[in-house]
Amino acid sequence: MSNSKESVNEGEMGESSRKLKRKFETMKGYEGDERNTTHMMNALKESIMESREMLLSIHHSLKMLLDIITKMNRKVENEKIKMNDKGKGKLNDF
Repeated sequence: MSNSKESVNEGEMGESSRKLKRKFETMKGYEGDERNTTHMMNALKESIMESREMLLSIHHSLKMLLDIITKMNRKVENEKIKMNDKGKGKLNDF
């Protein structure tokens, strides 16, 4: 009977060690997932920051273009006014 008890205990021990091994492997897998998740989150944050920097750069460029266009329009309007003033002066001379 002692042999059968020992074999049962050994069987239980083997099963317990297998369960522990599985739990350990599972925990190891979760650690890897956690690292991957952290890595993915950092990559997303970096991507967001890069996108934000690009958008700010585009925004700045558009503001510069708008400023240039506004200045050009003012010059064109001033030239039109000068041309009209010169034309009116000539018409009044006749």
